[in-house]
Amino acid sequence: MGNCLKSWRVSTAAVWLVISMLLPAEARDRASEYYIDGVEFFDQAAYEKALEALQTAAQMEPDNLQYRYYIGLTRKAQGRDVEALRIIEPIIEKEPGLFINGFFEVADIHKRNRRPEAALAVLSRAAAVAPDNPVVHLDKGLAHRDLGQFDPAIVSFNRAMEVDPEMTQAAYYHIAAVYFFQKEFDPAEEMFQNAIKMDPHSSIAINARLSLGNLRQARKNAKPWYMFASLAWGYDSNVPLDPLQQVIERPKGQPSGKEDKFQYFNFLTGYKIINTGTTVLDLGYELRHTAYHQWVDNNLLGVRPHLYLRSNREPWFFRLQYDYSLWVEGGSSEDRDIIYLTFTGMERNLLRMHTINPGVTIPEPRDMATDISLTYQIRDYADPAISDSLYHAVELVQTFTLGRGIMPRVGYKYIFEDAKDERDGYRNNIGYVGVSLPFRWRTRIDAAVYYGVIDFNHNPAFAATGVRQDAQYRLTASVERPVSDNFRLKFYVDHTVNDSNVQATGGDPFEFRKDIYALILSAAF
Repeated sequence: MGNCLKSWRVSTAAVWLVISMLLPAEARDRASEYYIDGVEFFDQAAYEKALEALQTAAQMEPDNLQYRYYIGLTRKAQGRDVEALRIIEPIIEKEPGLFINGFFEVADIHKRNRRPEAALAVLSRAAAVAPDNPVVHLDKGLAHRDLGQFDPAIVSFNRAMEVDPEMTQAAYYHIAAVYFFQKEFDPAEEMFQNAIKMDPHSSIAINARLSLGNLRQARKNAKPWYMFASLAWGYDSNVPLDPLQQVIERPKGQPSGKEDKFQYFNFLTGYKIINTGTTVLDLGYELRHTAYHQWVDNNLLGVRPHLYLRSNREPWFFRLQYDYSLWVEGGSSEDRDIIYLTFTGMERNLLRMHTINPGVTIPEPRDMATDISLTYQIRDYADPAISDSLYHAVELVQTFTLGRGIMPRVGYKYIFEDAKDERDGYRNNIGYVGVSLPFRWRTRIDAAVYYGVIDFNHNPAFAATGVRQDAQYRLTASVERPVSDNFRLKFYVDHTVNDSNVQATGGDPFEFRKDIYALILSAAF
């Protein structure tokens, strides 16, 4: 499309250079020099210099519409849309055939100022002026699509490839997108496949393959019910003495210094009570179970019914979740060399929690997004030695989408657990950076580095000063590959180093190292 626009621009410039030949040679040459300088500055994005040169050329040749047109383009590039429209619109009104490009520019201004009806009206005028220009029909189809006028959009896309068969691949892709928007997944898949077959190595084909992946996910999302399950086999170099450290951010406990193998099972299902194009409300249930080979007393079982609301209010995406969870521990000491997951012998209640978790995702220019998440929990501990508490957390994550599917991220999380017994409270500040990127054989690699500073409330048991502060370093990495449309396989590594400011006989009692390795098979339906 860009090449078509460029060719129209070049041909228009040539016409006006011929017209300028009728002017006196000296004035024509000087004005032409300023114009050429202005275009070069424009292409270099030096818009102030471009504007100065183009205005000088226009003053020397006031009737030269090409000079004035480029002044309008420069104003548009500067974001001064009102001035750009004031310049370009009279030109395309006077010479619509010579300045067909101007229709695209004016339509683009209307689009970015959220005036889709005005953009469509301009492109309809362009179609009347240049009915054999395929780019006009393609852009007109996109304008219809943006307004939700799907049938006219398909008519325009078909017209584009009738006028120019070289536009067929682009037309197939956009027709597929229209079907996708209407949740007509079968014809959408067919048209995406047609686009890929025409030129498998083109950028359009690459986007079509990505869209097919999104289409398969959209098929799942359109179902009223969903189900997710995962099974993991892992190794923990330093099993926690407190089983709850597996599921909640509670740094006060100590590891055992012992290693063990473990298995983990997670099952999540739900039903979408409301499932419109912009709002989803679902009621769900989750079961989690961690079982060790030898440390069976640390086996943990949790159940979590939840209510989840997600709403898309352009350009923001809101979500709100409430869940109630119950965690119990214990297990059988019988010999289990292959299967550790028994779901039995859980006799000791540990914790009940009520959680409210609102959040918002804000898409931003240049393929960036900001995610803000808040958490409020009421924690009711069964152990009388641990006081009940209120848990608060806020997390901010900035993600970037670079070329070739590379997605770096940077985040910050603040945690505050306000316990009835002040000695059980703490604050945790965590900063992290990470990246997710595609690799060979359809695998995706993810890695992240975390650094946290944990400040515990006054407690003489921690140090002579009554102040304990931990520094925790953490590195996570994973390699994931789809096995089929529904199954995925992941290898996960988690390395943690913890140190504190507490000094005692024999060194820091809160210093430890911990490594977790896990192979995870997951399924989504």
